[in-house]
Amino acid sequence: MSGLRGIITSLFENILSGFLLDFVSIVLTMTVLVLAGIIIVKVVNRLLRSVFNIRKNDKQTVTVGKLIQSVSRLVIWFIVIVTILAEVGIDVTAIIASAGVVAFAFGFGAQEMVKDFIAGFFLVIENTVYVGDVVEVDGFKGEVISLGLRTTSLKNWLGQIKTINNGSINTIINFSKENSLAIVDFAVDYSTDLKQLSSIMPSFLESIKAGSKSVVEVPQFLGVTELGKTSINLRIIAKTKSNEQYAVERTIRKELVEILNKNNVVIPFPQMIIRNAK
Repeated sequence: MSGLRGIITSLFENILSGFLLDFVSIVLTMTVLVLAGIIIVKVVNRLLRSVFNIRKNDKQTVTVGKLIQSVSRLVIWFIVIVTILAEVGIDVTAIIASAGVVAFAFGFGAQEMVKDFIAGFFLVIENTVYVGDVVEVDGFKGEVISLGLRTTSLKNWLGQIKTINNGSINTIINFSKENSLAIVDFAVDYSTDLKQLSSIMPSFLESIKAGSKSVVEVPQFLGVTELGKTSINLRIIAKTKSNEQYAVERTIRKELVEILNKNNVVIPFPQMIIRNAK
């Protein structure tokens, strides 16, 4: 008997014998190998974090790092299991030799799973999506909270989580690749002096930029977009950091109401006039 089990057996053969010695040597061998596997996994994960410089605020390194950690974990535990089988006296040569046949049969019978693995691999390699991105798949919009080789999980603003097989993702809309655009439409009364309104806009838009870290450049006042039945409709747009356009739109609307009221610009609203019949 050689290897780790042989070493353990030699340590206890003076005090144990027979079945008890075999049992103790097998249990201790399995315990040592499992502990070694746990330690190796932790060391490899730490090395990967160091090598790939994985940071919590870097979506690319986090995604790639988690993917490599998952693969390395599977490889390490496969080696540990094979080693345990070999140490307890099971011939693993036939198992390893037949692994190719089993893999072929598994791949043939689980084509959808293989398709998922391949799709997940290319999702990461081609920089299509990362953990933390906001995407839309099949009409479901949410943040990517998990990206694995087989499945991707999204969480929307309601807290609902959707898990999708990577192989079934035909199209994906990523809202986190570029800056977003906040669009604010508002209306003023036909009696409004548009020249006066235009004159107060530059300072107002500068204040929006100065007051919000989400706005990447000074918003633009596009002017009149429509002549409505009861109002003149105008528009303001602002480039924002990805997926922060809704918060910016709310801020602009709030500030806009205050600046319009301050300058006596009438904001029209639906009214009903009732006349008493004589």
